[in-house]
Amino acid sequence: MVQKKLYLVILALLIPLSGWSQGNEIQITTSSEEAREMFIAGRQKKENVQAEAATNLFDRAIEIDPEFALAYLYRGRPQDIDKANVLIDNVSEGEKIEIQYFTAIESFELKKAKEYLDQLLEEYPSDKHVHLWAGLFYENILQNYQLALDHFHIASKLDEKYAAPHNETGYRYMRLGDYERAEASFRKYISLAPDCPNAFDSYANFLMMLQRYDESIEQYKEVYNLNPDNPVTIARIGQNYAFRGEYDEARTYYKRYSEITDSPGPKVAALDLEAASYVAEGNIDAAMKCMEDYCNFGRNTGRNIDIVTGTANMGFISLELGDPENGLNYYHEAADMVASFNLPDATRKRYRLLLLGWLSIANAANNNLEEADAYLTKARVLMELTNNPALRGNYMFFCGYVDIAKGNYTDAIDNLLGSNQDEPFNVYLLALAYEKAGESEEAEDLFDKLRSWENFGLNYAVARVKALEKLAD
Repeated sequence: MVQKKLYLVILALLIPLSGWSQGNEIQITTSSEEAREMFIAGRQKKENVQAEAATNLFDRAIEIDPEFALAYLYRGRPQDIDKANVLIDNVSEGEKIEIQYFTAIESFELKKAKEYLDQLLEEYPSDKHVHLWAGLFYENILQNYQLALDHFHIASKLDEKYAAPHNETGYRYMRLGDYERAEASFRKYISLAPDCPNAFDSYANFLMMLQRYDESIEQYKEVYNLNPDNPVTIARIGQNYAFRGEYDEARTYYKRYSEITDSPGPKVAALDLEAASYVAEGNIDAAMKCMEDYCNFGRNTGRNIDIVTGTANMGFISLELGDPENGLNYYHEAADMVASFNLPDATRKRYRLLLLGWLSIANAANNNLEEADAYLTKARVLMELTNNPALRGNYMFFCGYVDIAKGNYTDAIDNLLGSNQDEPFNVYLLALAYEKAGESEEAEDLFDKLRSWENFGLNYAVARVKALEKLAD
């Protein structure tokens, strides 16, 4: 399953560290053997991205033992993590460190989290869950991919039947371009978890990225057979058709994706995918209409954040595909919304920083470089008040964009290398910086990389159109 960086950080909160108190593993403290079994089953579901099933099992464990600290911890809601801290004096020493670690992650106290991680690795070197979690930390927080792989491999060696690490190594090898090892990892994951939808989903995602679309569709059909209640599979099949250039067929699946549930998430996601398909076709007016529908959905349902996101997306499309002046206007409109709308505090803070960055790049695209620098300075102040690595990566992207507008291509490369390289538009911009710096081979490799991707969303569609234009020159 495709994993955006912010999603992976949250997932790290939920990956379990504890197993049976045997050998050198973290103990599980509960008064009930049945609750313990429910927790262990929920942990396995959580590791394999079966969130709803995992939550149901953690709910049951807590019903049986209302003092079960780890069950609260891995259910993972903010109030649950608070409850785990209330119960911290009732658990083993390893569980205490575990709770402290998760609490530090939740509050983005990453230095403190790393100290707890090191302590857990030193005291529980034979706990496979600790190594799985450590691999995710090194990959997603510290971006030390070799150490991440080392920990994933240790986890799988500690238990040859342990499925989850093979999913992680598959994605890491895929992003490193080692497709032979990636495919072997995904196939191993399926062999160890043949009833797990995510195992087939990951392999299907890999096949889609390698442009093996027919095979990918077959794997997604297997996912659907295992879990027909998950509408995302329908969208994934549609993305395969989009990659094949069959955009009408892709939109047929996106419509099914939108209609299969009353949940708002798939409905706005389907509009994003539909807009991406129109961008790929060169029909910018239709793409903008999708974003207007996105905003109207937010207005009709009282979801203010959808209005902000749809407006910002119209700014992105306009800015990058021929109308930078209107792009700047849309970003100003989105910024006014964030200031005036009723939004959760955490959402408002995050979008304030993002919009300052978006206004900086929109001004840079309109050659208003002094204004671009002013917005970047404001964004830096907010960025330095947070320990959120995803927002820091966003800030590096904004700096790189402005550097290109100024002609500072070496600085642009340095900044963009610090941004999230799993975001396709960041990759496009890095390729552009290499091209302008005269490093044509590096630029062409990255432009070529954008012929395919892990998904066909709006960010990718815009990057792909611009990359293909470069390759055609």
